[in-house]
Amino acid sequence: IRSPSGMNIKWACWAATGAALGILLVQSVWSQEGKDQGAT
Repeated sequence: IRSPSGMNIKWACWAATGAALGILLVQSVWSQEGKDQGAT
């Protein structure tokens, strides 16, 4: 019998990966906006 803890760990890994990608995406967008504003 598989314990539900495995699914929880899998969901936690997916959530952590999604959060990390989201943060990287936001940081890249913010850095681009900052560079554009600084150039003008």
